[in-house]
Amino acid sequence: MAKLTEEDRKNIAYAEYEKINYKKSRLNKRINVEGISKSKNPGYIVKQNNKVTGEQSLIVTKEKPNTDPSKVTEVSVIYKGSSSNIFSSDGFKDWFFNDGPIAARILVGAKKCTPQLESAAKTLQEVARKYPNAKINVYGHSLGSMNAQYALATVSDKNLERFSGYVYEGPNIYRILNDEQRKQVKKLNKLGNIYNYIDRKDLVPFGYDFATCIGKLQHMESKEVHDSKNFMKNKVLQHDFQGYKYDKNGKAILEFEDEKKKLSSKVAIKEMRKELNIISNLQIKLGASGVSSSSQEIFLESILALSLTKNMNSLIEQSKEVLDHTIQGAKIELDNLWERGKESARHMGLHLEESEILFALEEGGATKDSISEKYKTKYKNKQKEIQHINESLIKLVKEIEEGIREQEDADKRLASMIGG
Repeated sequence: MAKLTEEDRKNIAYAEYEKINYKKSRLNKRINVEGISKSKNPGYIVKQNNKVTGEQSLIVTKEKPNTDPSKVTEVSVIYKGSSSNIFSSDGFKDWFFNDGPIAARILVGAKKCTPQLESAAKTLQEVARKYPNAKINVYGHSLGSMNAQYALATVSDKNLERFSGYVYEGPNIYRILNDEQRKQVKKLNKLGNIYNYIDRKDLVPFGYDFATCIGKLQHMESKEVHDSKNFMKNKVLQHDFQGYKYDKNGKAILEFEDEKKKLSSKVAIKEMRKELNIISNLQIKLGASGVSSSSQEIFLESILALSLTKNMNSLIEQSKEVLDHTIQGAKIELDNLWERGKESARHMGLHLEESEILFALEEGGATKDSISEKYKTKYKNKQKEIQHINESLIKLVKEIEEGIREQEDADKRLASMIGG
């Protein structure tokens, strides 16, 4: 199979919604994936799950269906998201027994899953047992993302390296995981084979600015979808990848690339080490020449302090940029979170007036202040702390530089040695 791009992976995840792939006629036939060539097709549908819990998933093998499972080299597990018709049998299971309860548990940090998440985990464990030598790719969108996240968190140590994951537009379920599952997430994240894509313009994914998440978080650069005059239809399209941007090679265009920040930090640290080596060599040079004095030692210590302070200031500036961006995203997410909470309450209390809904939420401890405003204040205070540290370091750099200039004026011999 040809190498898949990030755009190809997204198309495979969306294949879960292709009705044709859930027809019996497609069993043991190639999965239908729009937007990718035959050479990139992940393979054959060998199982279609439609469980009583509401879990719907496809098991796809690279090799033909009659292949000995021990000789299968690659398997894709694709979890389907919520049914669009909330009042259908599938939709009722998805929305009222999974989406709603999971969102509530994420908000309060209750370490408890739903039957569908448990079911999804069993599906993945069965695949790992049946295909002991295969690389396993896990896909999921929306509720399918939550199923995939939870299933991956239950993977055993011996199977960790076999898994790759590509999940899209689902809430961050880390807060509902138990301690053992969180340990597995830490191991998976260290391996770096799980990718968690979200669009900040989508209302569904939330909880990413408050906790660790399953996989490497990818904030997609996206366009605001305005394809319809219907507001809700546009929001559905936004949720269904329609705002995503890719370059001509199918690589995802990200809104905020943490790797670039990490790289700049590494460069800053490398530069600091280089400067420290120069200072160390100067100390050796002075000692060998027999011209070192107490004033010169103070001078070198001042240079050392300046190097450390300047580079520390550079790192803090970069950290401040990351923090500012994270906080800005968190503020948007907090507002969306409150609006989503009210919208869910409206669906569940169709007979209630708006004031009654707000009163019921308040009785349950959910107010705009408890969910949104107090966290905004907390983040604002953190920003002030970082700014204060930054200003203090800038002031310290100026003081050290002034001290060094005075030392240079007082000791011309040392200044000439540094120049030479």
